Amino acid sequence: MEEPACARGTSPTPRFVGRGGELAVLTGRLHRLTEGAGGIVVIEGVPGVGTSRLVQEALQQAGRDVRVLHIARRGNRLHRSLIPELGDGTRHATKSVVGELTRLAREAPVALVLEDLDRADPAALRLVRPVATQVADHAILLVVTARPAPRSPGLDRALADLVTGGSTHLQLRGLDPAETMLLAAAVAGTGTEAARGLLDRTGGNPQLVIELVRTLAADGALAGRAEVPPGLPTQLRPLVLGWLARLPRSTVDLLRAAAVLGPRFEVTHLARFTGTPTVRLFPVLEDARRAGILDQVGAHLAIQPELVRDALYHDIAPSIRSALHLDACRVLAAASAPALGQSPLAAVALLQRALDGASTELRDALLGDLVVAQLWSGRPGEAERMARELLDRPHDPAVDDAVRLIAVEAVRHQGRYQEAAAEAATLLTGTGLAARVRARLRAEQAHALLSEGDLSGATDAAATAATEANRDQDPRAASTARAALAGVALALGRTGLAVELATEAVERTRRNRTATAADAHAVALTRHTLATALLVADRAEAAERAVTDGLRAAETLGNAVAAPSYRLLRAVVWFRTGRWDEALADAEAGLPAAEAAGVVLGVAPALAAVAMIAVHRNELARAGDLLAAVATVPAPGAHWVWWARGLHHEACGHTEGAAAALRRAWAACTRTGTIVEYPLFASDLVRLLLAVDDRATAERTVAQVEEVAVRIGTTAAHGSALRCRGLLHDDPRSLGQAVRVLAGQPYPLVAAQVSEEAALAGTADEPSGTAALLEAARSGFRTLGARRDLARVEARLRSIGVRSGQSRSRSRGDGWDSLTTAEREVVALTIEGLTNREIAARLFISPRTAETHLTHVFAKLDLQGRPALRLAAARRNGHRSVSPHADATYP
Repeated sequence: MEEPACARGTSPTPRFVGRGGELAVLTGRLHRLTEGAGGIVVIEGVPGVGTSRLVQEALQQAGRDVRVLHIARRGNRLHRSLIPELGDGTRHATKSVVGELTRLAREAPVALVLEDLDRADPAALRLVRPVATQVADHAILLVVTARPAPRSPGLDRALADLVTGGSTHLQLRGLDPAETMLLAAAVAGTGTEAARGLLDRTGGNPQLVIELVRTLAADGALAGRAEVPPGLPTQLRPLVLGWLARLPRSTVDLLRAAAVLGPRFEVTHLARFTGTPTVRLFPVLEDARRAGILDQVGAHLAIQPELVRDALYHDIAPSIRSALHLDACRVLAAASAPALGQSPLAAVALLQRALDGASTELRDALLGDLVVAQLWSGRPGEAERMARELLDRPHDPAVDDAVRLIAVEAVRHQGRYQEAAAEAATLLTGTGLAARVRARLRAEQAHALLSEGDLSGATDAAATAATEANRDQDPRAASTARAALAGVALALGRTGLAVELATEAVERTRRNRTATAADAHAVALTRHTLATALLVADRAEAAERAVTDGLRAAETLGNAVAAPSYRLLRAVVWFRTGRWDEALADAEAGLPAAEAAGVVLGVAPALAAVAMIAVHRNELARAGDLLAAVATVPAPGAHWVWWARGLHHEACGHTEGAAAALRRAWAACTRTGTIVEYPLFASDLVRLLLAVDDRATAERTVAQVEEVAVRIGTTAAHGSALRCRGLLHDDPRSLGQAVRVLAGQPYPLVAAQVSEEAALAGTADEPSGTAALLEAARSGFRTLGARRDLARVEARLRSIGVRSGQSRSRSRGDGWDSLTTAEREVVALTIEGLTNREIAARLFISPRTAETHLTHVFAKLDLQGRPALRLAAARRNGHRSVSPHADATYP
């Protein structure tokens, strides 16, 4: 690259950095030139991007084998010292030059370099076509550099001729961040980490990087003697603005206006700001885009590099800039309201930019709107912090109530329910709260109390909120209050009333034609309550529709608080209804999103569902990792995690630990007022209590689940109670009834489990009946992919003389593909480090059978011992897993 005039002669040219691909293309064409093959290379790039330096580097590498002829712009004069015959550009002179070129090419390969063709006079442009026609027959390489815009008609024609001639086209862009830092270090001769943030804003433009580093070094910023400036140093503004000098004045003026709007802007906002119809802005913006100054970033345009925006922004007189900021503030604030209903994240960006130029009287109102946008964009922690900062300083009283409400909402969505309820109670005891805010705040208090398990307090708060909302005709407060009442009804086991109230909450939300975007976000979780109530009411299909509708609505709003919770609830619905792969997919998407947003609703049940699927599929190491990652058990739904931990302990052979974990699950359910979920895991608790000889607690558990089942009145709860009684008394009759009751329910795991339990209790009078029950269990477990349960049931079937109905899937020959399903299971567990005895326990086979499988594996793979097997599996893992299950891998 050619050094700028302000620095020329002060420092040596830095070493060449980056451009490996482009340099390879250009040196390749020069190499072919030495073999007699001519050609054309066109190199385009914005000012400072390094077209000249790329050509220079390639020519240096070509060495003396190529004769180089330059036509380059120097100052305001076209430099022609190497081809004086060009003269005044007449046809005769051009013909003379072409003749001279072909003569020279017969003596040695010639590289004719026409630099900055966009600034060339007509004489140079007229030279392009005649030379281009000669490259095919002579050892002439024509290399042309030009800016992408603006262009004269003559240049467009010349470049079109080159395309017709079969040119190679190189489009230079900025260096990547790593290359930018390398170049900066080469210029500085020392580390430039202190300036990384500023260097990132150069867009990798080499000239800008070089001049910036030299300026910072001269000012002592790189040595720590001065602060690195936040933006473009004043000394460099003339350089950057000079790059824009050849653009039309109207384009530069529009770019200045865009710079006031911020680093990124929407065309519609620019149109409102400038008072210009969008259709008239289009050609001006297109000029800037072609020139490489504007770039598309999602739905926005951005001035590139960012430091160009700095130069344009500070090129406006301060007094004018202040006035423009006020206008921009009004435009952006007006745009943030509709943006909140589509993308709270976009609203955050608009409001932050609006605050840059906000007057004192507008600032607090904008901050209040920003707090709302921060919450629903998935940043409740940031929303809370901003709300408290605003409330802790003198502020406009008009925003006080709304900001306090948002602070309580933000605390609740972070799972700090007790704190949210207490803060709401404190605010409600005060005076001066607007009636509408009071009703909404009381509804928030009701939800927080409900999550804490204070059903009495939640009922009082929700009922009062509903009354106040009806009196004040506030649909938002009415919807959230009814959702809270639905939650209370569900906790008390009144599932019919819960569904009715939750449906009414959703309908009120749907019918609210005056709702603002903030209102729509605040009631976005009403369908979550409805879906939960429908699931407890045994209406799984309706629950699936409700949760999917809620997810779709949340995603349409861009609500990053509600969307993860819906996705996690749907994972639980999929888990219970046997669609485990869908459950894993939703959990995989929802858990990171919930973590990023700092929300807890739905996290515990979904994480537990994933862990339990892993337990049932005999992936105990994965289940252990998932459960170990939960440092503290989040509420609500903590009982789900303890349930999963109990099943994991049981699968690992720790029966005492399993029973203890299930006891904690029961206690958590009781403490948080979610006793309606007793029936989900009561049978597991009873089974484990009996296994550790705690019959007294098992009897109390059965009594409690029977009481809750009567209260709930659903088929699934009744089946669970029958199952628990059958396990407690080893009663074939109760278990047989449970099989019949649960057979029509959409819960395949439960149906398979109770069939197995009934078979063990001797429910059937004939051996064939026992086999039929076990076959039903096997079919259910196989459909779910519940490999641990399947292995256990198949072992029971073998004990009564029934063989597996599945082929052994053995291939002839040797190698990984010849392993049977059972052998693959043994390989996977061996790689986990399990002994033969542990493998046998996991697969419900004898240790001798495990040893036999492993011996067959060693023979087929021609291996000696477990270490060799682990090494072979590790090598194969880079290609394809040998597990019979698609998701299994080897470490």
